[in-house]
Amino acid sequence: MLEYEEKWIEAWKKDRVFEADRDISREKLFVNAPFPYMNGPLHIGHAFTYTRLDAFARYRRMKGDNVLFPFAWHWTGEAVAGQSVRLKKGDPAVIKAFVEIDGIPPEELEKFTSPYNLAEYYTRVSREALYKLGLSIDWRREFFTTSYNKGFSKFVEWQYIKLREKNFVVKGSHPVVWCPSDQSPTGDHDRLEGEGVSPEEFYLVFFRMDDYFLAAATFRPETVYGATNVWILPEGEYVKAEIDNIKLVISRESLTKFIEQERNVKIIETFYGKELIGKECIVPLAGHKIPILPATFIDPAYGTGIVYSVPAHAPYDWLALRDLQIASNGKLKEIVANIKPISIIKVEGFGEYPAIEIVEQMGIKDQNDKQAEKATEIIYSKEFHTGVMKENCGILSGMPVREAKNKVIETLIRQGLGDKIYDLPQIVRCRCGTRCIVKILRDQWFLNYSNQEWKERVRQHVKTMKILPEEARAWIYATVDWLNNWPCARKTGMGTPLPWDREWIVETLSDSTIYMAYYIVSKYVNSGEIDPEQMTKEFFDYVFLGEGKIEEVSKKTGIDANILKNVREDFLYWYPVDLRNSAKELIPNHLTFFIFHHVAIFPKEMWPKGISVNGMITIEGKKMSKSKGIFTTISKEIRKYGADVVRAALIYGAEGMDDPDWNENIARLMEQKIAFLFEFINEIRRISSHREKDFPEKLLLAEVKNMILLIEKNLEQMKTKTAFQIAFFDIPNVIKRYLRQVPVPEKGTIEEVLEYWIKAMAPFIPFTCEELWHLIGRQGYISLEKWPILMVSEEDNRVLFEHKLIEKLLEDVREIKKVTKTEPKTLYIYVATQELT
Repeated sequence: MLEYEEKWIEAWKKDRVFEADRDISREKLFVNAPFPYMNGPLHIGHAFTYTRLDAFARYRRMKGDNVLFPFAWHWTGEAVAGQSVRLKKGDPAVIKAFVEIDGIPPEELEKFTSPYNLAEYYTRVSREALYKLGLSIDWRREFFTTSYNKGFSKFVEWQYIKLREKNFVVKGSHPVVWCPSDQSPTGDHDRLEGEGVSPEEFYLVFFRMDDYFLAAATFRPETVYGATNVWILPEGEYVKAEIDNIKLVISRESLTKFIEQERNVKIIETFYGKELIGKECIVPLAGHKIPILPATFIDPAYGTGIVYSVPAHAPYDWLALRDLQIASNGKLKEIVANIKPISIIKVEGFGEYPAIEIVEQMGIKDQNDKQAEKATEIIYSKEFHTGVMKENCGILSGMPVREAKNKVIETLIRQGLGDKIYDLPQIVRCRCGTRCIVKILRDQWFLNYSNQEWKERVRQHVKTMKILPEEARAWIYATVDWLNNWPCARKTGMGTPLPWDREWIVETLSDSTIYMAYYIVSKYVNSGEIDPEQMTKEFFDYVFLGEGKIEEVSKKTGIDANILKNVREDFLYWYPVDLRNSAKELIPNHLTFFIFHHVAIFPKEMWPKGISVNGMITIEGKKMSKSKGIFTTISKEIRKYGADVVRAALIYGAEGMDDPDWNENIARLMEQKIAFLFEFINEIRRISSHREKDFPEKLLLAEVKNMILLIEKNLEQMKTKTAFQIAFFDIPNVIKRYLRQVPVPEKGTIEEVLEYWIKAMAPFIPFTCEELWHLIGRQGYISLEKWPILMVSEEDNRVLFEHKLIEKLLEDVREIKKVTKTEPKTLYIYVATQELT
C-alpha cells in the first residue's frame, strides 16, 4: 500500500469524514451491499461489487447528498460453522486453504475449530481490508449476525414473528435439499457447490427382469420406445429391494433418498453391477428385450444409478455405444454390434437419427468432448419444441413431444411400470463437505413464497423500482414466478433460533432480508444508548412501523423517550433503501427475498427504491475457485499495487451484468497511469502562464464540461466503467491535445480544468485525488468537495461545433491525399461568406 493511502485512511478516520447523521436540510441517499460471509478473507470479487457502489456513493456525496453507506458481517449458517467442522475433521483442502491462501500459521489452526473464533478473526482482517480499499463507510453502524449478537438476534426474532402473524411462515411438508450429516436443509449459501440447484422430479421407468424391475431414472420418459439398452456401473454396488411393495434394483447410494422421501424400503440383497452385464430386460410398453451394458460414466448417487439408452435421440448414448464397440471384446462386442438405433421422433431439420447426425456435423470425438453437451442441448430443445412422436410409439403416436411426457408417465404409473422421485439435477455439497440429497421434510418451517397474493404485490413493486441494468428486471420477475416455499430454518450452524420453535435456527438467506433497517438501530446499540435486552417487540413495532405511543413504549422498554424519538426519526429519514448493489448470482435468492420481505413487513413508502446488479469476477480469464488456487484477496492485491490501482483495475473491468476479469496486465497499466498523474499535473502547471484566452482554451473547457456531464449521466445509471473511462482516459487525452495546440498553456484555464478533472476522478481513485487536490494548492478533503455544477452554454456548443467542422475538414483532407496519392505543398480552403450560408 502506498504511503499516502495510509495517510488519508488515518485522516478520514480522525475527522470522521464518512459518518452520516440525519440532516433534514439535505437530500439523503441510503446505499448498501450484501454483507459477506466470514468464513475466509474478502476476495477480489467482493472488492468489485463494493468499489462500484463506493464510487456511486462518493459521487452523490460530492453532489451534495447526505450519503449513508453502512456495513456488517454475516456469521450465520454453515458457511462459517462448516469450515470449523471440516477443519476439526482434518479436511486437507480446508487446511491448505487456511495455511497457503489465507496465510494462517499451522500452529494457530486449532483455535479456528471454534466457529466464533474463526468468524471473529476474518471479521477483523476483512474490516482492515475495507479500510485499506478506501470505502466511504460509516463504521459506527457495524454489526455481525447470529445469537452472539443479542440485538441483531432480537431483530430477526421480531421479523419472523411478523411474518408468521401474516401467514408468510408456515409449517408443512416439502422436498428440500438435505444434508444427511447435519440432518438439516441446506440453503444456497450453506453449500460448497451447487448454489441455485433445487429438487426436481425424476421419472422412473421400470424394465422387467424375471420377478423384479430395473428402475431407470430419466427426465424424458417419452423416449422409452427408443430404448436399445440399459447402462449400469460394473463396479457399483446395487441392491434388490422391495420399495412400496414393488421389487426394484437401484444403486446402494440412491437408497437413502427413497428412505428420506418416505418410501417403505426393505433390502433383499446387495450385489455389484457387473453381475447384470450381458443379461436382458424388457422395455415397458414397447415390449422388446434389450441388453444391460457397462458404463463408467454412471454416477451411482444420481437418480437410481441406472439409465436407459436412446442412441437415435441422445448424443451421449450414441457416443457411449460407439466407444464401447471399440473398447469391448468377445460376447460383449457382439452384443453391442447388434444394437441398432430406433428412431421415434420426427423433428424439423433432422433425418431419422438426430443424435447421430449432430455428432457427425459437430465432429464430436467421444463422450469426453465438451461439444457433446452442446449437441445434447440442441437436440433436446429441437425435439421438445418441434418434435412429433412417430407411428412406432404406441399410445404416443402422432403426439407432440411436449405433450407426450405427461401421457407416458401417467400410463407407466397406472400400469405399475413407473414412478416419480425427487432428486438434484447437479451435485450439491453442504459446507461440511457432505453430498446432499432430497428429503421430504415434515414439520419444517417454510417461507410461503408460493403465496400468490404476496407474489403479486412483489411483482407490482418491481415494476416501479429502479433496476440497473434494465435486463436484470426480467431475472427478478422470473425468480418471483418460480420461487416456491423455502425452508427458512435448519438445525445446525450459527444463527438465531426461531422464537416459537427454538430447536430450529433461521437459515443464512432467511436472516439477511431486511437487515438494512437494523443499520438505523445499530448505531444506538453500539454507542451503549440502547441495551439489546430493551429491544422488545414493542420497540421494533414503534421504530419501524410507528405503532404504539412513545411514552408507553419508553415505560415498557426502559429506553429514554428522546432516544426512541431519535431512532424513529432516523428511520423515517433514511428509509427506504435507495440503492442496493450486488452480484447477479444473488438475484435468484437474496435480492428477490430482500424485496419479498420488505413488501411483507413494512408500509409501502418504505419498500426498496433501487437495485443495481453486476457480473461475477474471473481471474486471468478463469472462474474463481479457492480449492483450485484461482483466488486472490483484497489485502494481497492492495499490498502488491495499492488501493487505487485495485479500484481502477476493477472498475475498468466491466459494467452492467458483464463479468469483469482481474488481470495483472490491467493492474500494471493502472499503476503506471496513476503514477504518471503526479508528473503530468506538476509539469503542465509549471509550464503554464497567464495570457488571453483563445479558441483552444474555450474548446478545452467546453470539452471537459461536456465530459463531466457524461460522467454524471453514466454514474446515475451505475455505468461505472464508462464513467471511469471518460474521467481517467478521455479528459487527459483532450488536455494532451490542447498542449500540442498551444505554445504555452493558459494558466487560468489549466487550473480550472485540473480542478474539474481531479474531482471527476475522485469517486474512483480517492486516495490519489486527495493527494492531487493538495498538490494543486487546495485545502480540505476532495471527498467532501462539491461536484462541478456545470452547464454547456451556447458559446460552448458553438466552439464544439466549430471544432467538429475542423476535425471533419482535416479528415477529408487526409482522405483526399490518400486517394490521390499526392503531397501538395499548399492547400486552399474556400469558405462561403455568412451572407451565402
